[in-house]
Amino acid sequence: LGLDVDRLEASIQDPRLAAWWRTYLEHPPAGLPREVVRPEVVLAAPLPVPGTAGARLVARFDLLAADPGGRLAIVDWKTVARLPARGRLEQRLQTRVYRYLAVEAGATFNGGRRPQPEQVEMVYWFAAHGGHTERFAYDSAQHAADHEYITGVVAEIATRDEPIWPLTPDRQQCRFCNYRPLCERGVKAGSLENLEDDVEALDIEIDLEQVAEVEF
Repeated sequence: LGLDVDRLEASIQDPRLAAWWRTYLEHPPAGLPREVVRPEVVLAAPLPVPGTAGARLVARFDLLAADPGGRLAIVDWKTVARLPARGRLEQRLQTRVYRYLAVEAGATFNGGRRPQPEQVEMVYWFAAHGGHTERFAYDSAQHAADHEYITGVVAEIATRDEPIWPLTPDRQQCRFCNYRPLCERGVKAGSLENLEDDVEALDIEIDLEQVAEVEF
């Protein structure tokens, strides 16, 4: 964004944030596209789901870097204390949705043309692990599989008619949920300081008026 690095660093009061920042300066994600680099990018695309009026898939990327007509990289900053297994990252809904949406709604960053799946890459960067990265390429077969999976999830949600959905039998999933008292599974959400895996707090404040979107 053109901010002065020294001035920005001098404004950091939290020692942990300062350490993450130094790690970024010393070990930023390598080999990213350089022509277009945009932080906090929100993309949305229609998601036609049989039997419903349709849905809209929305995601906010920490960083999107692109060479129009070439590569398009999605970078996600992670501050978790424990490094997740690569296989788990690959199967995360975030990994699948972000790459899928970059294809469906990434034309703005690809010279006005819909990116091909093979152009897209997902990059996780871990601030608490020396800037370690995990990178996930994409292809047409994965994109087709993700379309089927995501639309299937939305279709299932749309057809559920129980007044109260059944609770998950895996109580471990409830540890950090802010709403666990409503289900009588704890008084309050656990502290993220005690987190043992790659779960992070959700931040879903999105101004839909500012969304880059494709039409049906």
